Amino acid sequence: MKFIFTILVFCFLSLTANAQVTVYIHSGNFTNNTPEKNPSNDNAFFSENIYNNKYFLWLQFNELPTENKKNELIQYGVKLYEYLPKNTYIASFPTNFNFNILRQYNVYAVTKQSPASKIDAQLFSPSKINWAVPASGKLKVNISFSDEVAIDVFLQSLLTKGIEFTKIEDKLKDVVVVETTIDEIKKIATHPLVNYIEPCSAPGVVEDIQGVSDHRASTVQSSDNWVTGKKLNGKGVVLAVGDDGFIGPHIDFKGRILVNATNMAAANTHADHVCGIVTGAGNYNPLVVGQASGADLRVYDGYAPYTRFPGIYTDDLVRVISHSLGQTCNAGYTADARTSDQLIRLYPNLMYVHSAGNSGTSACGGLTGFRNITGGYKAGKNVLTVANLTKSDVISSSSSRGPLSDGRIKPDIAAVGSSVNSTQPDNTFALNSGTSMSCPAINGIVGILMQSYKNKNANAQPEGSLIKAVMLNTADDLGNEGPDFSYGWGRVNARKAVNCIENGRYFSDEVTTGVTKNHTITIPANVSKAKVMVYWGDREAGSGATFALVNNIDAKIVRNTIEYLPWVLDIGTTPTEASCLETAIKGKDSLNNMEQIQLDNPAAGTYNLTVFGKAIPFGPQK
Repeated sequence: MKFIFTILVFCFLSLTANAQVTVYIHSGNFTNNTPEKNPSNDNAFFSENIYNNKYFLWLQFNELPTENKKNELIQYGVKLYEYLPKNTYIASFPTNFNFNILRQYNVYAVTKQSPASKIDAQLFSPSKINWAVPASGKLKVNISFSDEVAIDVFLQSLLTKGIEFTKIEDKLKDVVVVETTIDEIKKIATHPLVNYIEPCSAPGVVEDIQGVSDHRASTVQSSDNWVTGKKLNGKGVVLAVGDDGFIGPHIDFKGRILVNATNMAAANTHADHVCGIVTGAGNYNPLVVGQASGADLRVYDGYAPYTRFPGIYTDDLVRVISHSLGQTCNAGYTADARTSDQLIRLYPNLMYVHSAGNSGTSACGGLTGFRNITGGYKAGKNVLTVANLTKSDVISSSSSRGPLSDGRIKPDIAAVGSSVNSTQPDNTFALNSGTSMSCPAINGIVGILMQSYKNKNANAQPEGSLIKAVMLNTADDLGNEGPDFSYGWGRVNARKAVNCIENGRYFSDEVTTGVTKNHTITIPANVSKAKVMVYWGDREAGSGATFALVNNIDAKIVRNTIEYLPWVLDIGTTPTEASCLETAIKGKDSLNNMEQIQLDNPAAGTYNLTVFGKAIPFGPQK
């Protein structure tokens, strides 16, 4: 059966419709122009969307409600689950709810989502998603659903409706993987709790084709040969790597591999090389040493760490996890990206690091040389996605580039990944290249930055978001001035990052919709360049949302009526090769969860940093 996704059928309860509200989802954008009227407030209007004595519907606002208004709605029994751009929540209402109450909350409409809008269009083109089509000929899909109930209860409710499927695995509490047919998928989409259905995650593949000094990590490591050394080597921090399997014996890991992977295939030596870059001790050859030579290491098969929460965090104390793996090219913000963002929100001292990919010359995103980031997990807003540099600070031609499908900046940071010498089984070494090599370098550097913070703050643990913000803001700018789609925010500079942490050049606050916060910043004399970054670990986007940003913050610096705005690199969702090469400008960013304001040759004195909560669907945002 042919489905057309640009025309969707919905039913509405119109309230204060004084503007259009467009919802941007992968299955097709929907603009609610003329919602049908329901003046009688007949709750039977939504009878098909009832589960457990609740309606599950879209709640659309003309303007986002304040925190006080949202709390009032909670008192009426309204629960907000996910946010979809623009101004729309997936929400539940008691079946005895008086919808007329919503008239006082600037609500545009209450909308019943059509089943067709919950199904990703890729599922109707199975030849393009071969990884999601097992030998049975069925489809392997991720089902995102409201976390009103546990996974097993949700699946039982599908069985009660006579829907046939085979459960494969639980991903998170609100995502489950099943194998079924397209006809059964259409039935699943009618369930009130279902938010979105998309192809399952593509399998990870290794991304192959001496970075310590290039990253300025040597000046902060523990070697006594360095007069300025800060004796930072990651000691006391547990790092993890998910890769192609078991790490063979090597003296450089002696006593520091807390757990090893289980896949012992003889050909699997990619993880050996990667782990040496993270934490090789230089015991066999002092000239070949990892970024965090004193950290403890846990090694897993592939993306297994994603299935190990909360134990990997609460019991094993893992704080940094990296994957030098790729999935599908230009996948966009998938359920995997959403999982990455959700885990970092739930476990705030965590940071995930991913390779950007080695598809830099590919046109998989429709543009030769751009839009070729390889996979879903690495498209998360809160993770670090790493580009591959040569040792002369030039981006490798194979290194994948942004923008992502919604226009966001990726990669985030760049590190040396070309011709890197690192460990192999049985006390040997090898030279390898790729973002597979730059990614673990960032894993190790995050580890030493966390150690630096703990040393400075009585062993308190830093939030991963703070470490990411410090790393991006202290990076050495390469390529175009400001952020770009090749280098991200530049090459990592561990020395500058450690100095930022040790000197306490950071602070935090929180903001809600419509609220402005002001902070005073003092710039001393003889400063050639000052950079201020406002960064927030953003809430995971709604399933199927076209634009990933949820909480939108606007930042600026003001002095003597002069405004300094952040870098903006917004080239739209249909970029050209030429526009991807454009230099960032100064303005307002509504795509990314970081905003950097740069002041060139600033006069000494006091400046005012203004942070405005432009739209905070889930707040307060810290």
